[in-house]
Amino acid sequence: MNTNLSNAQTYEAERQRAEFLGELNPAKMAFLSSISHEFRTPLTLILGSVEEILQSQDCLNFSQREQLTVAKRNSLRLLKLVNTLLDFSSIEAERIQAVYEPTDLATLTIELASMFRSGIERVGIQFIIDCPPLPEPVYIDREMWEKIVINLLSNAFKFTFKGQIILSLRWVSHGVELEVQDTGIGIRAKEIPRLFEQFYRAPVETCHGTSVQGRNYQGSGMGLSLVKELIQLQGGTINVTSVPGQGSCFKVSIPSGYSHLPAEQVNLRPPNSPGVTHLTPSNTMTTYLDEVKSWSAETDVVVEVQQMPPPQLPLPQILLVDDSPDLCNYVQRLLSKKYQIKAVNSGLAALESIREEKPDLVITDVIMPELNGFELLQILRHDPDTQRIPIILLSARAGENALIEGLEAKADDYLIKPFSARELLARVRSILEMTRLRQEATIREQELINTKARVIDILESITDGFLSLDHQWQLTYVNGASERLSGKTREELLGRNFWDIYSHLLGFKCKEKLRQVIQTQVADHFETCLVEDNLWYEVHVYPYEQGLAIYWRDITKRKQAELTLLKSEERLRVALKSAPITLFNQDQTLRYTWVHNPTLHQSDQEIIGNTDFELLPQEGAARLTQLKRRVLETGIGTREEVPIFSQGQQYYFDLTIEPLYNPNHEIIGITCAAVDISDYKRIELALRQSETQATARAEELKTFMETVPAAVWIAHDPQCHQMTANRAAHELVQLPSGSVVTATPEDGSYPFEFKIQRRGQDIPPEDLPMQQAGRTGENIESEFEFVFENGEVRFIYGRAVPLRDEVGEIRGVIGAFLDVSDRKRVEQEREQLLIREQAAREQAEMTNRIKDEFLTVLSHELRSPLNPILGWTKLLQTRKFDSQGTARALETIERNAKLQTQLIEDLLDISRMLRGNMVLHKQPVNLITIITSAIETFKLAAEAKEIQVRFEIAQNSGFSSLLIYVLGDETRLQQIIWNLLSNAIKFTPPGGIVEIYLKSGEDQVQIQVKDTGIGINPQFLPYVFDYFRQQDGTNTRKFGGLGLGLAIVRHLTELHGGTVSANSLGENLGATFSVQLPLMKSVETCPGEAMPNIGTSLKPPPAQNPVINSINLTGLRVLAIDDQAETRALVESILTQAGAQVKMAGSAQEALLMIQEFSPDVLVSDMGMPDMEAYIFGDEVRNRSSIPVIGLTANPEETKGSLTRDTRFQIHLAKPIVANELVACVATLTHRLRNSAI
Repeated sequence: MNTNLSNAQTYEAERQRAEFLGELNPAKMAFLSSISHEFRTPLTLILGSVEEILQSQDCLNFSQREQLTVAKRNSLRLLKLVNTLLDFSSIEAERIQAVYEPTDLATLTIELASMFRSGIERVGIQFIIDCPPLPEPVYIDREMWEKIVINLLSNAFKFTFKGQIILSLRWVSHGVELEVQDTGIGIRAKEIPRLFEQFYRAPVETCHGTSVQGRNYQGSGMGLSLVKELIQLQGGTINVTSVPGQGSCFKVSIPSGYSHLPAEQVNLRPPNSPGVTHLTPSNTMTTYLDEVKSWSAETDVVVEVQQMPPPQLPLPQILLVDDSPDLCNYVQRLLSKKYQIKAVNSGLAALESIREEKPDLVITDVIMPELNGFELLQILRHDPDTQRIPIILLSARAGENALIEGLEAKADDYLIKPFSARELLARVRSILEMTRLRQEATIREQELINTKARVIDILESITDGFLSLDHQWQLTYVNGASERLSGKTREELLGRNFWDIYSHLLGFKCKEKLRQVIQTQVADHFETCLVEDNLWYEVHVYPYEQGLAIYWRDITKRKQAELTLLKSEERLRVALKSAPITLFNQDQTLRYTWVHNPTLHQSDQEIIGNTDFELLPQEGAARLTQLKRRVLETGIGTREEVPIFSQGQQYYFDLTIEPLYNPNHEIIGITCAAVDISDYKRIELALRQSETQATARAEELKTFMETVPAAVWIAHDPQCHQMTANRAAHELVQLPSGSVVTATPEDGSYPFEFKIQRRGQDIPPEDLPMQQAGRTGENIESEFEFVFENGEVRFIYGRAVPLRDEVGEIRGVIGAFLDVSDRKRVEQEREQLLIREQAAREQAEMTNRIKDEFLTVLSHELRSPLNPILGWTKLLQTRKFDSQGTARALETIERNAKLQTQLIEDLLDISRMLRGNMVLHKQPVNLITIITSAIETFKLAAEAKEIQVRFEIAQNSGFSSLLIYVLGDETRLQQIIWNLLSNAIKFTPPGGIVEIYLKSGEDQVQIQVKDTGIGINPQFLPYVFDYFRQQDGTNTRKFGGLGLGLAIVRHLTELHGGTVSANSLGENLGATFSVQLPLMKSVETCPGEAMPNIGTSLKPPPAQNPVINSINLTGLRVLAIDDQAETRALVESILTQAGAQVKMAGSAQEALLMIQEFSPDVLVSDMGMPDMEAYIFGDEVRNRSSIPVIGLTANPEETKGSLTRDTRFQIHLAKPIVANELVACVATLTHRLRNSAI
C-alpha cells in the first residue's frame, strides 16, 4: 500500500512538472520576443547617433572616427544576434510572416554570392558561382533566402583556409537544389545529426584532437538552426555531407510551384514583371560582409605593432593574442603608451612569434581558432625556453569556476570580459613587476651557483688534495684528489672527524702543525712521511674564519727521484772511471786544466798546462783549435767526429764540446768529452766496402733476373708468404709487374685466377715445389700445368732449392721454372701420331684380313655358279638331249648366270657407295606395294622351307590400307626390303616365322623385319652393317653370300634420310631389323624433277612385257659398234632374229664411215670404245645426222647417272644385254613400239 501511495505521489509530481514546463515555454517565447524588442530599441538609437556622427566630415579626427567605427561594427553584430533571437521566437510562436513571390532565383543567388567574392578571393581561396538560368521562377521569401545563402557562405568561408568554395544552383525534376561545397576542416560524422539543433556548437576538438580551425570562434550556435527553420518555411529540406579534413557540402532543396505554400502568403505577380530587382544590402547583410572583411583583414595583416618613439630605456614587450580585431585595437590603445605591443590573431601565430622573439608578457584570449588559449598556455609551460613567460588569460566566461580553471592551468592571471582599462593596466603592471623581481632573484641565485660551481670545478681539477675543516675538526669538503689519496669516497669522508681518518696517515708531526696553525692563525707548510707505507706528503695549511683549509699532495715519486738521482750520480762517478771516455776542461787560452782518463798514451802530467799544438801534429791541432775557439766565441756547443794522426797511427774520436761557465754565467773555458771510435770506424769502413760489393752483386743479380729467360721466384721465408719474381715469371703467370706472385700469402687466400694442376688434378698450394722445398728442406723437381680461365694450358718444368742462413736454418727458397708447353705439345702430338699409326696399322691389318677373307669368299661365290654353267655347256656340246633335258640344262645355266650377275651388281653397288657416286631417282613410292611384291617374290623360297611370312600394318598408323608413300628410289627401296627379307628367310630354319610390321609416328614410317632364325651374337651386333663382315665363316659356306647385303641396306637407307638398326637377344633367339624413313604426307608434294624426263632419255621397257615378244623389226637398218667381236655377234643375232638388217663396226671411226654408206635407222654402240670417248662419238653422230643412239655400258650406274640426262644417247642399256630389252628399245626409237604401250 505504501508502494502504491509512493507511486501515485511520484506520478502527480511528474504531471505538475510537465504542466509547469508547458506553461514555461510560452512564457520563454514571450520573454525572448519582448527582450529582443527591448534590445533593438536602444541599439537603433545608438546606431542612428553613431552613423550621424560618422557622416559629419569635419568634427572628427582619425582616432575618434576609428573608435566610432568599432562601436558601429559591434553594435551591428549585437543587432544581428538580437534579430536571430527575434526570428527564433517568431518561428516557435508561429507568428512569422512570409511573402512568397515568383523570383528569378539564379539571378538573386548570384547577386547575393557576388558580395562575398572580394573577401573570399582576397585570402587566396577560389570562389566558384555556378547558377545557370532556371526554366521558371521559384516561389520564395526573398529576405529568408538572403539569410539562408548568407549563413551558408559565411560558415563555408569561416572554416575554409585553402582550396575552393563552390556555390551551385540546379534545376531538378521536383524543383531547385542549392549546394554550398567547401574544402575546409570538415565535420565529424557523430556531430552531423546535432548540427541543426538550437544553440548547439560542435566541440572544440576535431577528429585529429586539435582545436577547431575556424577563422573566428565567435557565435551563438543558432545560425544553422535558423537556416533549417527558414528552409522548412520555404517547403524545402537541407542535409549535409562531410569528411573531416577534406570539406563539407550543404545541399538545400526547394520544390517548384506554390501548391505546397500557404495560399494567403503567396503573392502572384504579373508574368511580365521582373523576377528580382537590384539587390540593396540590408543591415543584416552589411553585418555579415563587415565580418568577412574583418577576417580577410586579419589574414592580410596578422601582426600590428604600435609604433612608438624610441625611449631611453627599452619598454617591456607584450604579445597580444585575440581573434577579434576590435579587441586587439582596444587593448593596444590602452597599453601602447607604456609598453611595446605586438598583436596576432591565433595561437599558432603566437607560437611562431614567441619562437622568433620572446616577449615579457603574453595576453591571450581563451577561445580562438586553430589553437585556443588553454592549449597555447600548455605548450608554453611545457617548453623550458618559454615556461617562465607570464601569461594573462582573457575570457567572457565569468564565475569562480572559470577563474579556478584558468589558475590551475598555470596562468599568472585570469581577466574576465568586460574589464576596465584601469584593471587591465594595474594587472599588467603588477605581473611585469613581479616577473622583474623574480628574474633578478633568479639571476643573483644563478650567479652564486655559477661561482660555487667554478670554485668546485677548480678544486676538482687540481691534482692536490683539498680539505676544509670546521672548528670541531669535522670535514666539510673534500675534492676528488683527496678521495684518491685517502682511498675513501666522498660520502665516507664528509661529516667525519679529521683525526679519525687522517691521523694515522699524516703522523704525529702533522697533528702538532695543525694545532699550531689554529692557535696562531698563521699559514704553514711541511713534509711528512708515513713510515709504514714509505709514502711522503707535502702539506699546506691555511686558517680561515670557519676553520682550516688544507692542500696536500703525494710527493713520494719526487722523493724517490731525488734518491735515484743521488744513486745515479754515484754510479756515474764509478762508471767514468771504467768507461772508454776521456773528459777534460780547457781555459780561455785552450790550455788543459783537468783531464780524466787520458788517451793517446799520454799521462795527466804530460797534458795539463799544454795546448793541442804542443801535444798533437800540426794538422790535427789546427782542426781541434778551430772547433773549440768557435764554441768559446759563440757559447754554442757542438759535436763532431774528429780524425787525429798520432805516433804513426790514425785515430777517430767522437768529440763533444760545451762552454764552461762560472757562477756569474760567464764563459771561462770549455768542457769536452771524447770517445775513441777508431775500432768502429775501421769496422764501418769494412762494412761500407762490403756493402758496396753486395750492392754490385745485387745489381748483377737483378740484371741476371731480368735477362734470364727462365721464370725465377725468390721466397723470403720458408712458408713462401713473401715472394719476389722476375719479369719472365710475371709474363708466365700473365700478371702485371708488382702483382702478388705467391700462391700462399699470409692471409691464407689463393690470389691467382688460374689453376695449378698435375695431369688434370688440382695441386694444393702447400704442395707446390717451392712450398714443399721450404717445408722439407729438400731440392724439389717437378712438372705441372697452369690452366687459365680462357682455356689456355701452359706446361711448366722447374726446380726449387731451399736457402739457408749461417746456422743452417731455412730462411727462404729460390725456384726456376721453364715453359715447356711447346715440347709437351710435340710430345703429345708424337704420342697421338703413334696412337693413330698403331690404330691405322691395326685397321690395315684388319682390312687385309677382311679383304683376304672376302677374296676367298668372292672366289668361292664366283666359281660356284661357273661350275654348273661350264658343266652343262660342255654336256650340251658333247651330248644330245631331248627337249626336256635341254630345257633343264638351259634353266640351270641361266639361274647360275643370274646369280653371278647379282654378285657383280652387289660389288658394283659397294664400289659406288665407297666412291659416293650412287644416285637416287626419287619419286612417290607406295611402301605397301613394294613390301607385298617382295613377299610375293620370296614366297616360293619361304614355302620351300615351310616358313610363315606375315605382314601387318599397325592399327594406329593412320594409313590407308593400300597407300603409304615415301619419297625415294623405287628400285633401291625394293632392294632394301629384298635384302632384309632374303636374309630373314635365309637364316631362319624350316618351320620358322618371319614377320614384317609397318607403323609410323608423326613424320616417320618404320619397317620392321623380325625372324625366329639363328640370331646375332651380341659382340657382333656393332659390326653387323660393316662391309665384308659376317658373324661366322661357316655361314658363308652354309648360306652363301659376300657379306655385303646389310652394308648396302644401311647405305641406301641413309641416302633416303633414314636410319637402320639391328637387335637380337643372342644366338638362336632370332633377330629384328628396323628401318626408319621420312614419311611423305601427300603424293602431291613430290618434287617434279623426281620423275624421269622421257623427252631427253628414255627408260628401257621391262623385258617381261608380253607385247615385246611380238615385235617385228623387218625393214629396219641397225649399225652395231663394239670392239669385242662376241658382243657384236650377240647384238647381230638378236636383231637379225627380230627381222632387222644389221651391219657391224669394230671401232668408232669405222662406224662414222659406215653411217654415210649404210644410212642406218638406229645405232647400237658400246660406250667404252678404245679409240674415241662416248661423248665425242655422240657429238660426231649428232653433227652428221639425227640417227637415235642406244648406249651399251658395263657400268650399270651410268644408266642412272648424269648420262641419262645427256641427249647424245637416247637410251642406255646395262650389260649383260637382255634380248627382249634391246629389241624393245630399237622398236621404241623407230616408233615400232610406243612408250605408252609398254
